[in-house]
Amino acid sequence: MTPQPDDARTADRFRVLFEHSSDAHLIFDETGITDCNAATIELLKATDRAQVLALHPAVLSPEYQPDGRRSMEKSKEMDGIARARGYHRFEWLHRKLDGEVFPVEVTLNSVQIGGKPAMIVVWHDLTEIKRAEAELSRRTEELAAINAHLKRDLQAAARVQQALLPAALPDTTPVRLAWTFRPCEELAGDLLNIFLLDDRRVGLNLLDVSGHGVAASLLSVTASHFLTPHGDASLLRRPTVAGTPAELARPGEVLRRLNVQFCSERSEQFITLFYGILDFTAFGLCYANAGHPGPVVLSDGAAPRVLQNSGLPVGIMEQAEYADAELALGPGDRFWLYSDGLPEVMNPTGEQFGTERLLVEFQACCSESLSNAVRRVLRAVETWAGERGPQDDISLVAFEIDRS
Repeated sequence: MTPQPDDARTADRFRVLFEHSSDAHLIFDETGITDCNAATIELLKATDRAQVLALHPAVLSPEYQPDGRRSMEKSKEMDGIARARGYHRFEWLHRKLDGEVFPVEVTLNSVQIGGKPAMIVVWHDLTEIKRAEAELSRRTEELAAINAHLKRDLQAAARVQQALLPAALPDTTPVRLAWTFRPCEELAGDLLNIFLLDDRRVGLNLLDVSGHGVAASLLSVTASHFLTPHGDASLLRRPTVAGTPAELARPGEVLRRLNVQFCSERSEQFITLFYGILDFTAFGLCYANAGHPGPVVLSDGAAPRVLQNSGLPVGIMEQAEYADAELALGPGDRFWLYSDGLPEVMNPTGEQFGTERLLVEFQACCSESLSNAVRRVLRAVETWAGERGPQDDISLVAFEIDRS
């Protein structure tokens, strides 16, 4: 029967698409491959159409597909699905005439040609896509291995840093001591320490390096190294002539020498630092402050006192000077020293906890033991932060003088 004009146009459009598509197109029926386009010849590395038409479709697949099934068996299943639905799309491994196996996305279209069932097959070559996926997978695995290695290193560094925290508090009766430390990441820019200087004095410091992460942590560890009571690098004792006993350096002198040390190294970061020497027999505190939040003193029945004496942070100006301050304390007095991570904790709406709320918390726990009070303050700011948790390091040191 002579095709109608519309049928002829449809046939022409199909032939153009078939011949000029960049994807391989084949037609096969029960007798084998009956037609193919130029893209098929190129993809299979055949010499011409005749060579492709002479092939049995079975030779164009390896014996097994990636799922372990035989290609011959699985191809019958795919054909059956296409005939039932009218079409079927799936991934498949095919084989070129030189033996190279390559991945394709196969689309089977079940049709009638000349009154007989046939399949129009489209192969979309996935070689480059699979290669890119394999490369991405390889790089993802490499990054995962690197990240795991970095995580182990960070955890090891965190253990080293935490080993610098007070392992056990010294016996300073009748003064009781407590502290807490909560890094916001594995490595912290905060560090604190409490240590005996002699049989009547204890040193305490709390430092906070600007920024977060590895750089801040390294600087905090370095600064802490200079603020320990022992070792050649310690700044807590004045240099002496050989054979003479070392004298304790006053807090302002310690901060001045530490500042010169860090300014000479030209670090881009700075350190806020409080260092104090507490005489736990005479109840006196001598201290110096380098840009750190002012500590708080609570006495019975009195409003909280914020100690405002403060100098420049360490590492900003080499000529900076740091003054000593003296504080007389009495039985029942409680002293709070903290990093700015406490008042600057934000809730989910972006509101800071603030100094006023912190002072209220200090007062609210006056009747509790010092260790319980420290835990209560930490819980209060963690609750304020919500599920995300505090986004800065939190350090807190407290001491109180026994009432008896």
